[in-house]
Amino acid sequence: MTRGLAIALLACRVLTAAGARSDDAAPTDSFDYLYVRAHEGDASGGHAAIRFGAWTYDFQHDSGWLMPRREDSQRFQHAYRTLQNRSIEVSRIAATPATVALLRDTFERRLLAQSRQLEVLEELRRDVALLETLRAGGDVSVSVRGAGFFAARGDAAGDAPPALAALRRRIEERHGADWLAGRRAAAQRALREISLVPLDVSKLEADPLVYPAAATSISRRIEAVLAALAALDAIEQPRPLAAGVRAGEAQGGGEALVLDAASCDRLRGARAALEDAAVELVASRRPDWGEALLLAAARLVAIDESLVAGRLVVLDALPADATLLRVSKRRRALAPALLTEAREDFRRARERLFSSSGFREAEWSALEESASRVAELRGAAGGAPGLRVATGPLLPEGRAPVALAARPAAMPGDLERALGAAREAERELRRALEAQYRYDLVARNCVSELFRTIEAGLAAQQGAPAAADRSAVLAFIERESERRLGGYVDPAARANFIPFVSSHNVRARWEVEQSIHLASAREHVVAREGTLRAALRESNVWTSTLYAPADASGFFVFFTDGSWPLRPLLGAVNLGAALARSGLGILQLPFDRGRGLRDGLDGALWSVPELFFANIRKGTSEYVLPELRPPPG
Repeated sequence: MTRGLAIALLACRVLTAAGARSDDAAPTDSFDYLYVRAHEGDASGGHAAIRFGAWTYDFQHDSGWLMPRREDSQRFQHAYRTLQNRSIEVSRIAATPATVALLRDTFERRLLAQSRQLEVLEELRRDVALLETLRAGGDVSVSVRGAGFFAARGDAAGDAPPALAALRRRIEERHGADWLAGRRAAAQRALREISLVPLDVSKLEADPLVYPAAATSISRRIEAVLAALAALDAIEQPRPLAAGVRAGEAQGGGEALVLDAASCDRLRGARAALEDAAVELVASRRPDWGEALLLAAARLVAIDESLVAGRLVVLDALPADATLLRVSKRRRALAPALLTEAREDFRRARERLFSSSGFREAEWSALEESASRVAELRGAAGGAPGLRVATGPLLPEGRAPVALAARPAAMPGDLERALGAAREAERELRRALEAQYRYDLVARNCVSELFRTIEAGLAAQQGAPAAADRSAVLAFIERESERRLGGYVDPAARANFIPFVSSHNVRARWEVEQSIHLASAREHVVAREGTLRAALRESNVWTSTLYAPADASGFFVFFTDGSWPLRPLLGAVNLGAALARSGLGILQLPFDRGRGLRDGLDGALWSVPELFFANIRKGTSEYVLPELRPPPG
């Protein structure tokens, strides 16, 4: 996802988060192959995806890796059709419910397996860094999830939260007066006795559908123990929430935050259920119980603050590594409209939360997430220079560095051997994963991996030949594809790595029961009005009612995606205008840090294909008014 799209997607995280998943478990006799038309940058060849009802699966190039992604289908369309102004060609594939379920489960397995395999690689990298520091004898600190929720001992200001004192009493009543001390002693002993044997990756398969059964890494085990000690500290020596861990909206205005009597009663019910869960967590055998207990304790304090203030107080859900966007003049002008939508998301999240009983993790997380996004947009609209954005499901992290006071008991020779083994394991696993998942424009891209994932699912069925017999496996896959899908599309042949070619071959070979054109935002607006005036108005960037250009967009004048006969002429105008903008940009270099020159050159680059009747650039917007957006299809 580009940084230019991030701000526009910021306000629409919760629109379909609840209530839109009811079709996931229902049997269906079709799925959709999506071809997204070309766009500038990495998308100049188009894009492809597979849709199973409410969820859409695709592959994205990320830091050299080709990563699987599962996206809400409505958000997927909003990103491509609305913000990037790209139409989508849908091929609806007829298949039995069993085949649809098989393929959907295969894509989910691919997502989970590959994501975890790359997480193991990252854990090995952290192990190497940790062992290097231990060997050098330097001070060691570990980033611990949840340790930053509460103020440090020297920084604590204000009274100790009653919620934590009450939680301690409940724990002692439930488990005994010496339970916390016993858990602390066990955690300290576990820290000293942690084995420095690195992960054994010799049996870890770089298989797209095999979830790795690797043991927990050294750094992850240490983090879990430090989180347990931090949780015990929070309960035994209660401190207020740290500055900055609350969502900013909870500290400011907003009628949606006001709690009436019924809302307060609902919060008390949630608090009671959450406290019960926290009491059980402190005796849990799960390795990450400390992190979970820190989050539960922080939420209890936030709920108590809400009840006292009569206004919702929630934790900030945006992660520490969230992207920080510069709030330009253009983005600040968009912030009020985005804020209106974000407030509506927050209102819906609140309604879902207060219409249920007990403590529901998903609903509470959605409330924290939407409140955090509202807070960021309020800041941007109010003059803040930066705006934090993040995609994907969010959960308060509260990360903070924790010093490793008690080092694992190990001799220098043990550290040296462990470090050497960790380095070798990291190299070995990286080589295996790069061979399987490294991005390649032709051999491994967003299209080829869709078909390879489908093939992997077909080959994983009972009755398939042994993997060692490759020719037999390929023959089995082809027969199964013909039986289940009506035909076979070879991911390595017929230029299928090109999205529009793959779409053509799918329609020619699979059992396509329906072909659907999902209009782009500009196509939708023009078709809805159906007049020459609308077509002329939306033909250029100056009079268009829906185009709000993203920062760093290339300079152009006319949209040419729907102007095939006139495309070379309009492209020549775009090219000339972009070159003129580049010339002006040279004069502006001392004042705009090259932005004008860059926009002009970028515009010229993507105008050249228009001279030859090809259109790539569609015009990326950072915001489109709700009434102008094409309806989901």
